[in-house]
Amino acid sequence: MIRNNNIDYNQVIGIKEAEKILEILKRHYPGIFDGLKIKYGDYYCYDDDRHIVYIQWDVDLTEEDMIRENAVIDIMNKKYGLNLGYSKREKSVHAFLHELGHAADLSYKKAFGQYDEYIESEENDKIVFESKKHAYFNMRYELDEIYDEIIELNPIGNEIKIAELKEKREMLETEMEEVAKELDIEYREIITEKAADKFSADLLKGLCRGLI
Repeated sequence: MIRNNNIDYNQVIGIKEAEKILEILKRHYPGIFDGLKIKYGDYYCYDDDRHIVYIQWDVDLTEEDMIRENAVIDIMNKKYGLNLGYSKREKSVHAFLHELGHAADLSYKKAFGQYDEYIESEENDKIVFESKKHAYFNMRYELDEIYDEIIELNPIGNEIKIAELKEKREMLETEMEEVAKELDIEYREIITEKAADKFSADLLKGLCRGLI
């Protein structure tokens, strides 16, 4: 990826820059973002009831955060032909534009009288996704039990049992990694998430390509 030397890729975008981006988009999407506020929160999200986009102070706060956020970048690159890297700058720009995508998407649905039906479709997608995620957390619970059992066993005289548990642990970890990747992809196919991703991708290819 060609880097812009005037951009600090180790920093997420903050409120001031986010507000500047919003002001530019307001001129291209008249009425859609009117009254929208941007605030700091625990995670990136759009509050539909209060018309607020929340952004984070930082990304990659934990190893699990980094894995999942890298997966999002991989999915965006593959699906939309982007060339995003794993920097904090690129992750935060996409995350912010994605939340603006939710705001635009839901505002359009309200304007055209499609909101209730659209949210019902979203809920149906989420029910299917949550059932699959529940299976993943059952696997995680099983993995925790294996770890506890290995710790509790005295190595003396239990080498065979411990070896069996470690083999089972490795197989389960591999399976969980594959399931997590599938969940990352399937989450982004939820109807509202797909729309917000496309909004972000279109901006990153066009109007907002200079941000990264």
